[in-house]
Amino acid sequence: MKRLLFNFLFLFLLILFGGSTVVAQGQLDRISIAERSDGRGMVIRNHLSVIPDSFQVARPVPNRIQFVIYQEGLEFDGMQKPDPHPGIERIDYYAGTGFFGYEITMSEEMFYRSDAYPDVNGSDLLLSLEQSTIETIVSDGFSVLTLFTEETLLEDVSDEAVEPTDPESDMDEDPISDADEEETVGPVSDHRERVTVKIGLKGGYSSANIYGVGYGRTSRTGLTMATTVVIDLPAELPYKIGAGIETGVYYMQKGFNEPIVSKISAKLVEIDYIELPVLIKLNYDRTQRFSPHLIFGPYAGFMIAAERVLENDERRDMDDEIRSVDFGGMIGIGVDIALGEVLFDLQLRHAIGFNTLFDELELDDNEKLQTFSIVAGIRF
Repeated sequence: MKRLLFNFLFLFLLILFGGSTVVAQGQLDRISIAERSDGRGMVIRNHLSVIPDSFQVARPVPNRIQFVIYQEGLEFDGMQKPDPHPGIERIDYYAGTGFFGYEITMSEEMFYRSDAYPDVNGSDLLLSLEQSTIETIVSDGFSVLTLFTEETLLEDVSDEAVEPTDPESDMDEDPISDADEEETVGPVSDHRERVTVKIGLKGGYSSANIYGVGYGRTSRTGLTMATTVVIDLPAELPYKIGAGIETGVYYMQKGFNEPIVSKISAKLVEIDYIELPVLIKLNYDRTQRFSPHLIFGPYAGFMIAAERVLENDERRDMDDEIRSVDFGGMIGIGVDIALGEVLFDLQLRHAIGFNTLFDELELDDNEKLQTFSIVAGIRF
């Protein structure tokens, strides 16, 4: 199990430091527009040959949406523009070093909330526009991408339409003042500039044992179940590393088999915990469908049941002999798999206890718990 953990860790570091020097180029073949399946707006599909480095959405005024793709060497010559759509008044295209983007001006009295994400079945990026109200749009806030300037405007591919309107004329009554606009929240959808929180479920198997002087016995295999919370932070570290926090409430089955008879007369010791880990999570390139990650941090386990199982399968309570709190550290590796707005993950973890297991002096030989576990999860 330890060798498997080290192999996964080596693979993670190889991807992180060896693969980050490769710069992928891509082609933007065309942009198309289709109605949402629920009839509440539209989906703009960016047909790409590779998944880009990153992307971003902003809204400078209520009826405009800006979308940018960050990718070194992205080719868009010969790109096929979308057909006219009744909800869109015009589209202006912009490009510069390392980016390509466009600004959508909506038809009069048409307001849409926006969200962008990779296609689950390919390398395309999807920009979802859902019908909304001016009140909701204003409450979401506004921000402007400074990349969209006259110098970066691509006149040769911009749609023929009326000149862009003055932002102050997009509403009959401006609901926010200049001072308020500086304090409003950022983009409606921006995976690089906002904190995201996702709730999920996890389940898997664990192999627990103790290490120390006196016991060195075989492992107990048990179940692991959890409700999890993953917080993705907006900060991005070098080498496309995204930072976050993973926590949750875990039910863990631990213990050990075949204890030394002179100390504990039993064939199995079972100890169940409610565990609360607080882990730093470092993802490599969160914009990709498959994003490997490293987790590490402390945990606190609260014992809810402790029993020893005799040779005749009778059970005897051990709550008084086992410490009620197990405090330790955890490290693990895994991969996140993005399927639309749903995220799956698979993790291999190793946890070691820092405090001794037994509360009775005659049993204590400085033994501590250690656990290997493999868990799979889903979060929304």
